[in-house]
Amino acid sequence: MLATDLIEEDVPVVSCDTTVDEVLEIMTEYKTSQLPVVERGDLIGIVTDTDIDDRPKGTAIEMYKNEFLEYMINEQQLVHDVVKVLKEHDLVLVPVINNERKYLGSITPRAIVDYYGKTLAIEHGCSVFVLRMNRNDYSLGEIAQIAEGNNAKIFAVQVFPELDEKGISVVLSIKTEDNSGLLQSFHRYEYNVTASYDKDQFHEDLKNRFEELMKYINM
Repeated sequence: MLATDLIEEDVPVVSCDTTVDEVLEIMTEYKTSQLPVVERGDLIGIVTDTDIDDRPKGTAIEMYKNEFLEYMINEQQLVHDVVKVLKEHDLVLVPVINNERKYLGSITPRAIVDYYGKTLAIEHGCSVFVLRMNRNDYSLGEIAQIAEGNNAKIFAVQVFPELDEKGISVVLSIKTEDNSGLLQSFHRYEYNVTASYDKDQFHEDLKNRFEELMKYINM
């Protein structure tokens, strides 16, 4: 899953000529402490409530441009990169840009939580397997046959490109009662299994991820 797939359409933006009082009003309305600043389609930065809270209300925020946060993520980066930026810089949103620095939208932790919950099929009590392979070797049909041969059912599949552009990581959410048997079958077919979690291990790991992310969410 790429950053562009998680963009939320309802995150408001402001411009450099927006006044302090207008920005604070928008923040109050949308219950956020940060907003992306966009000028003629270009991302300028992120304005925070602490940057402007004590500033003259009628002043354009352009006056405080040097205090804007400059964290962002490219549309082609992975969801894991989004989580890293959110966590490391204590953000409530991360702007997404293209290679020309044009603003495409923003991602909030709520979108990340939805992603992990839906994509990894937590409600089904699935186990998770991560396979690393070359792009040309990827065959979902063969992977499904291996799963079915072990009385297992695939509930969700996500394919992530690797930085070398030739490899991919395939994340599988699988309903199975025999993790070790399925793992042995993947090895028998010479698949490189870089990680695996049984349903209990994975749920605990996912729970920890949720707890880390929930601090960003205003419930």
